[in-house]
Amino acid sequence: MNKMLSFLLIIASLLVTSGGVSAEITTTSKQNSLKVAHVEKETTYIKSLQIKQGKLFGNFDYIQWYTGKKADQEFLKDCKEECKGKDGLKHVPDDYYIRNANPKIRTLLISDKAKFIVQLRSSEMKWNTILSKQEFIKYFHSKSYFTNIPYHIEIKNGVVTKLTEQYIP
Repeated sequence: MNKMLSFLLIIASLLVTSGGVSAEITTTSKQNSLKVAHVEKETTYIKSLQIKQGKLFGNFDYIQWYTGKKADQEFLKDCKEECKGKDGLKHVPDDYYIRNANPKIRTLLISDKAKFIVQLRSSEMKWNTILSKQEFIKYFHSKSYFTNIPYHIEIKNGVVTKLTEQYIP
């Protein structure tokens, strides 16, 4: 059993480091069996938040987030008039590029135990500030431009468990 557990932990480690999808392995002493929880990672705009029957739901619009050389490559693929000619743009202005290839809105439940991480902007930045669910709802509704701020979300078994605001310069 220990060899099997070691093998599964190695496989889970490989999944975590491969990006996009990770796995969490838990054991139960009564059943002595393994349960693998599927974790999806997506970059998204949060279009809205609603409370239905005491539960928090979000409407999410998945996007593609690129940085560095990959941002330049993807930008140039999509670029139209502003890239033509010798004076045309050859690089993204802020070292990131966002593509929204599929504007489908997905409604997902946000866990009561979800972790909310934001970049507070005041006289100085407060990076990776953790908010409670109620603080996050208030924060989200306090500014109209938040529907255009990317978030990195983690989804476990169809439920959002973590939301991290992406800083945009």
